[in-house]
Amino acid sequence: MKKLVKIDADSLTFYSSKETIEDSIYNIKERIQTIIDKTEATHYMLCLTGSDCFRYSIYPEYKANRKKDDKKQPLKYVKTLKSFLIEEYNALLIQELEADDLVAFNYNLPEFEQAVSSPDKDVLNQIVGSNYNYGKDEFITVTQKSSDRFVAWQLLVGDVTDNIKGLEIKTNYVKTTYGLDNRQGIGEVTANKMLDIMDEKGFDYAREILKCYISKYEEQGEDRRTSVESGFEDYTKNRYLLELNTEIGRYNKILQNYDISEHIKEVNKIKHIEEDF
Repeated sequence: MKKLVKIDADSLTFYSSKETIEDSIYNIKERIQTIIDKTEATHYMLCLTGSDCFRYSIYPEYKANRKKDDKKQPLKYVKTLKSFLIEEYNALLIQELEADDLVAFNYNLPEFEQAVSSPDKDVLNQIVGSNYNYGKDEFITVTQKSSDRFVAWQLLVGDVTDNIKGLEIKTNYVKTTYGLDNRQGIGEVTANKMLDIMDEKGFDYAREILKCYISKYEEQGEDRRTSVESGFEDYTKNRYLLELNTEIGRYNKILQNYDISEHIKEVNKIKHIEEDF
């Protein structure tokens, strides 16, 4: 069977930006070839992030902390390399979606075994299969169970990188159910302890974490109906932001009806650097 590797190309442009455009293009081609060799793919598709991601409409502060903290000099050829990938390889870019979304989607391509390659933690830990981290040159094996747990873990701790808040507060319900102390916040260790207990008791992650979100409003004195509505709203918003979930309505509709065939390239069609200069 043919094998398609879906490549998160955003980071490739950052990794490959060098002192000259010639060196930058040579480097990005070498990186693409390495990914193909490592994954033993027969075909590949490069995916880039659009400029109008749907997550901003859900949460305007999405990734806002990056703008505040980013004081570094921008890399010289990132935009040029993105344009190069689109023009040379017809890289897939859809304005409403991020490269993560495009890589994660399970396209209706029965003739292909689909694989993913990315340095991004969400792609590497949410997509079931053997995923190649081209940033660390390693494979990560993900099961449905470990994928579900990773999403649950993020719903508890949030994602500082993308400015997404998690549960944040240890409510009395949370402390009592999971035997937690009075220290504020839910960090990585606490979240793992909670998930371990959920596993031991056979709790459904989604249902139990929703209870935790609702308890925050109940203990603030809100009535039951308001607590359920507010907790559900927070929980749902965070799932939209965190989960690479093909069942999400808008995400699903965009990609189900999108013809990606022209963006899939055969491995033997990668050009050598000498052909460009």
